[in-house]
Amino acid sequence: MPLDYKGKKKQLRHSESPWLLSEDYGGKASDVAVAYLDSLKMAVESDSRSLQCLQSRVGEVGSGLRPAVSTLSCALA
Repeated sequence: MPLDYKGKKKQLRHSESPWLLSEDYGGKASDVAVAYLDSLKMAVESDSRSLQCLQSRVGEVGSGLRPAVSTLSCALA
C-alpha cells in the first residue's frame, strides 16, 4: 500500500483512480492499483454485511406479517 508524505498508509477513496494517483503517492502504479482494489474489496464486504443484516430484518418483519395476512384473508373469505 502506498505511503503518504508522512510515511503513513493512506486509504484510497473509491472515486480516486489508481493511475492518476501513482505520482502523488510516490509509488508504482501497480502498488497504487493493489491498494485501490483492496479498498474496493473492503467496501464490497461491508456492503455485503449490511445487505445480509437488512435481509434478516426483512425476514423478521415478513414472519411477523404472515399470521396477520392469513387472519385477514380468513376474515375476508
